[in-house]
Amino acid sequence: MPSPNRGTDDSKIAYTRWEPQDAMVEDPDPDPDLRLNQDSNDVEGVKNNNNNQFHHFEVEGSNTAPSFSVVQRRSQKYSSRSNTLRYECAVKSLGILICIGISWIVGFMTRWGVHHYYIDSIGHCVTPVAYHYDPETARFILEEFNSDNVKSFLEDYTSYSSHQIGSQESHLFAQNISDLWREFGIPKVEISQVKNKIPQPDVKMPSKITILDPADGKAVFDLDIPYEKDLVSFTPPGTAAGQLVYGHFGRFEDLTTLQKLHGLEFNNSVVMIKVNNHYHTGSMVRNAQMLGARAVILFPDPFPYILSKDHEQIGKLPSNITLNTDVKFVPGDPNSPYLEGESTMPRIPVVGISWNEAKDILQKYTNAYQVSHEFWYGLPLNTTAQLNFTAQVEVYRDEKSVTLNNIIGTIPGRYEPTRYVIIASHHDSWHKGAARPGIGHAVLMELVRTLGFEAMHNWKPGRSIIFASWDGEEFGQLGSTAWLYSHAKELRSRAIVYIDLDNLLQGNDKIHIASSPLLKKVIMEAASSIECPENPALPEMEKSQEDKLNNSRCTLYDTLFSSATTSSDHNNSSTGCISVDGSPFQSILGISSLEVAMKNDYQGDAYPFTKTHFDTQDHVEKFLDLSQATAIGKFMILLTLKLVMSPKLPLSAPDYGKDIEVGIRGFMSRYADNMHTNGIPVNDILLASAKFTKIAKNFNNSFDVTVPALELLSYHEYNDQLLELERSFLLPPSTSGSKPFYLKPSNADVSTSTYLHVIYGPSPLDANKIDFLPRLRAALDIAKATQYDEDWNVVKRETFFVIDALESAACVLENHLIH
Repeated sequence: MPSPNRGTDDSKIAYTRWEPQDAMVEDPDPDPDLRLNQDSNDVEGVKNNNNNQFHHFEVEGSNTAPSFSVVQRRSQKYSSRSNTLRYECAVKSLGILICIGISWIVGFMTRWGVHHYYIDSIGHCVTPVAYHYDPETARFILEEFNSDNVKSFLEDYTSYSSHQIGSQESHLFAQNISDLWREFGIPKVEISQVKNKIPQPDVKMPSKITILDPADGKAVFDLDIPYEKDLVSFTPPGTAAGQLVYGHFGRFEDLTTLQKLHGLEFNNSVVMIKVNNHYHTGSMVRNAQMLGARAVILFPDPFPYILSKDHEQIGKLPSNITLNTDVKFVPGDPNSPYLEGESTMPRIPVVGISWNEAKDILQKYTNAYQVSHEFWYGLPLNTTAQLNFTAQVEVYRDEKSVTLNNIIGTIPGRYEPTRYVIIASHHDSWHKGAARPGIGHAVLMELVRTLGFEAMHNWKPGRSIIFASWDGEEFGQLGSTAWLYSHAKELRSRAIVYIDLDNLLQGNDKIHIASSPLLKKVIMEAASSIECPENPALPEMEKSQEDKLNNSRCTLYDTLFSSATTSSDHNNSSTGCISVDGSPFQSILGISSLEVAMKNDYQGDAYPFTKTHFDTQDHVEKFLDLSQATAIGKFMILLTLKLVMSPKLPLSAPDYGKDIEVGIRGFMSRYADNMHTNGIPVNDILLASAKFTKIAKNFNNSFDVTVPALELLSYHEYNDQLLELERSFLLPPSTSGSKPFYLKPSNADVSTSTYLHVIYGPSPLDANKIDFLPRLRAALDIAKATQYDEDWNVVKRETFFVIDALESAACVLENHLIH
């Protein structure tokens, strides 16, 4: 591949700190037409634009000569002392003296000019550094990204017999990844190890379900769950019994509706809940626990499927499969000092069974009396009789100590090394894990190889790029959250963006991007430069006749914005197929995050084989399209380059303002009446929202470089304000451990949420659902369902947090203390 300009191989990073400089060197032959910093490593020109001069400071240790020459006079011996020789010597001496004088004057004036423009009164450097995003360099790097390598990395991943955490194979695989990254040219690679205790089934005592006849108490159904099929993680051991009741998907609205409108009682019950990829299993278990359930039985939703690429075959999960799942409420290790163990995992036992095993239980023993069709469609429930069978659930667990291996690789930034863009996927899996995490892992590896290749050839990003391959993610994000918490203070002040590659391919039709509203601008810029994948079904159908005649080029931008899907109540802020991300990096630390996924646009679920032994490379090749992963990988390269090579970050506060404006409108249309009735200060929220929206809309336009020589310093201030904007939406530190959700019959039954982002984030009632004002919305839903005074007091407190966040964000953008 033709490589970008290859600069000198610097042994040290040139920082843009405001530090005194001992020597300042001017380029002896400046060329104003030369592209500055084609590869962000070698500045060979000086650019004059409205007196905003870019000056190249030599790296310490450079042998570059100064702009003026020092002429050393050498003694000469002559054979004669004729007048002619004396005259010639005098002329030469005079010429030399004139040259020295001119050189001294030029050097003095140059030095004075440098001081005049770039050195303040006490000797601090304030010079802008010439680095920028260059489309030509980006094109060279894109050419290096290879789709064949993506497939090879996936084949290598699935060739391993096991990727389960704590296994010897997983440890060797992590070591191989780190070795490959070093070979690929990543300057700094380390394996960050984390020790965990993982609950696992007891080999000697299988978990079981027993159903008892209400008349005589005799067992009418017994089911032992063998070790290899007992696949629920982080359930507590124990035995519990209660009336067997149907709970649909276990959403809070499901349970409260079934209770109020259909007369089902969940207090002291054992609840049957079906699960799929749409809803967070831990949250569903917590909802049942809050309503008084004693145990939960999980079974796979029998209807998720995916069509093959040519839409001729349907991929459906076999009916004898039990899903691997964890039932923690929040990500991370419950034993971690950062989390409260009792409030992060259930207190009631949970077991999982297959659809085949669930059918008989649902039909013969589960109470679903008078449940409406919308709740039981396709299930063999008896809705005409009041069943009163008792189910007893027994769960047995041991603990296993494991060591997680997070691989962290870094390409240090040349100009702003303490600003990070983080790109990550994970490498652990329950089984083969071809789609998740295999595809994301393969794209991450090719990104590392591509950018590492450029780094080996003297390209350096302006800011640092951190690659991460997490371990323990299938058990509830154990590896990433451990790293997040241990580096929290550093990441809060230095991280710019977190990019998640875990769920790249879930279907075939349209790309969906979940991100912070701050990133919409740069997403659209990058997407408009990448051609569509090979199978962009919907955009092709929706192209105008004129576009078809002109044979216009389809880009990822078209797949994102071919149709608008903005929700009326703004549950998920969206523009086209851009919605809001809820990763722990954004929801806990306030780091703007982004996740890309190819999904189905027709009726049907996401790829259903995730977390089963059917998630193989054969199924990936049959039902998914790896060429789409290549397109997403190239999109990630452009996105990353724009983030690490633009002195002025391509983030947009106005987009945040627009999203909040639309979100408040939809939120109030749903909740304002209830809030007014119960004394919640609605007008205060509206005023705070209007103030923030106004300031955000004007923020980008208000940026002005008043002193050209301070341009880079102005960029720093502008960038820091944008990064602090996302952080300002977090709960105040003193309240981050508060317990906001109370629900009778027992006020001791308290749920907490470690998600601290009060504007956008996972719902405390369903962590897979990203809500606008998630904590306030959940508190309102609970208060509306219970009408208890203490629950409305929680609503008032959450309202205060929203107002505080909006006012804090407005102050950040307008530099309130200064202006």
